Amino acid sequence: MSQSQIQQKDLHSLGRWPLAAFAARCARRILPLYRKLNVRSPEHLVTIARAIDLAERRAALGDAEIEKVMTDLLSNYELDALVETLGIIQNAAQNTKADAAGGSPDDPFWIESNAYTCAVQAAQMAICASFNDDFRELGTPDGEILSPAICAEQAYQAAVNVSDKAREKLIEAILLDFNIAKSINKAKTDKSGVAPEVFGAFWPKGKPTDWPDSETPKFKPRARLMTLLGDQLIRDSGIAVFELVKNAYDADATFCKIFLKNIDQKGDSTEIVVQDDGCGMDLNTVMNVWLEPGTDMRKQQREALKRTPRFNRLPLGEKGVGRFAVHKLGRKTEMVTRKADCEEVVVTIDWNIFTNTTYLSDVPINVITRPPEVFLDGKTGTLIRITDLTESPWTRGLVRSLYRAVTSICSPFQRPEEFLPEVILEGSNKLDWLKGLLVVTDAIESAPFCFKAKIQNGILDYKYEFKPGHKLTRVEPRISSNKMPIMALSDSGENEGVALDPTTIGTVEIEFYIFDRSSQILKLTASDPKGLKDFLDQNGGVRVYRDGIRVFDYGEPGNDWLNLGVEG
Repeated sequence: MSQSQIQQKDLHSLGRWPLAAFAARCARRILPLYRKLNVRSPEHLVTIARAIDLAERRAALGDAEIEKVMTDLLSNYELDALVETLGIIQNAAQNTKADAAGGSPDDPFWIESNAYTCAVQAAQMAICASFNDDFRELGTPDGEILSPAICAEQAYQAAVNVSDKAREKLIEAILLDFNIAKSINKAKTDKSGVAPEVFGAFWPKGKPTDWPDSETPKFKPRARLMTLLGDQLIRDSGIAVFELVKNAYDADATFCKIFLKNIDQKGDSTEIVVQDDGCGMDLNTVMNVWLEPGTDMRKQQREALKRTPRFNRLPLGEKGVGRFAVHKLGRKTEMVTRKADCEEVVVTIDWNIFTNTTYLSDVPINVITRPPEVFLDGKTGTLIRITDLTESPWTRGLVRSLYRAVTSICSPFQRPEEFLPEVILEGSNKLDWLKGLLVVTDAIESAPFCFKAKIQNGILDYKYEFKPGHKLTRVEPRISSNKMPIMALSDSGENEGVALDPTTIGTVEIEFYIFDRSSQILKLTASDPKGLKDFLDQNGGVRVYRDGIRVFDYGEPGNDWLNLGVEG
């Protein structure tokens, strides 16, 4: 790799955080080599490793208001002492390199001096780019900035018993990192941080066999872990689509449309498309949140009671695993997303690769940015296209079950007016599988008995209503209402009023819709007795809603974590 491939002016064109992240990345590549060669100065290794770690973490934070975060970040570091020590190590490295000048590449001292020099210079560049406003002040003794890429190449050339193929892998990986740094670089004043995960796999085509490993043991998750998570955490197709609808809600969308295309067929024409008009994502969010399993971003928002800017929603997501729903539905995924004033980000995932690749870090994920093609005219949102469906063709029952799961996300009593999930069947066959399917509002209208009550300031205010409806035309409706204090036996055995503390309990509202499920009564009270009975079989019981949105999948078969269904 020649210096013409990554020139100094190219590095100067990078913003502060892309440069810091790239420099730290290069330094981390060199460190294992120096660790293997060095036998005399272990304390230098500790300092360089801490500098690289700190530079990476600081670069990932960007220019946000993070005084408290920075206090925590530096709690285990004394930055001034660290930078001063790096300077001392750099001077020692330069002296060592001068002593080794003219030596043979076979001389261990010559090999070590090259790795030593390159490692400390790359680490120092990373730390100064992360914490100094003017990173150009860092350089070699003659004032010229030393390219981290050149550092890495020099160190690699100094290694013992390395192959040309391994060298090609190193050069390819470094150039790929640099191109990614350029692609996310908007301007030198860009305030967005750059996390190490943005670069993807550390060795995209696998680590060279003769390149030393770090001595620090690490978990090496298998690639199949991703598919296992999807299979275990997402029970069925209905829950999978429900998770995607939840993501749309959390993104401040007004709608979430689920298109089932040619769902009754097999072949390439069958696909599921989920589209919303939410806030969308930029490249940094995709790389550091969406592609990070188990991210706690939503959990932090929930705990901080931080609501969305547009509709004041408290996020539903918490575990950072909802995106695995796409794997449950199909083996190939394309996601197009756009945030305001940004280009579109396109992510392409072939889930088949996860089962055929050993380690998760070796799985290639295709992420590109492009001028808007889907979200035009300043529109934002996310579109997920799922193909090569895991279950194909779908049955009428499966589609209707999915429809019920999607439409049940909103409370029938207090739904958020600004959010509407919708299931749309498309394809060459004009399927009528959703025709005549009862929804919650239809069932409520068919309930012959209704009880509504409000508990406030120790008073129960209730209204009971009997609505004959349908064929019971000769039966008069009945209404009964009353206001009465809530009484309870005291310790002395006397009745006394019960007052709920409004600061902890507040007003309690109760609504019961009661059905007589006997066939004879259903025929008299419902226009579609069988449809109503089927609906009650699948939707009866207790469900939990917050802000008008369902807490899923409580109320589904086998999930009663409040023990509300326990007898006795």
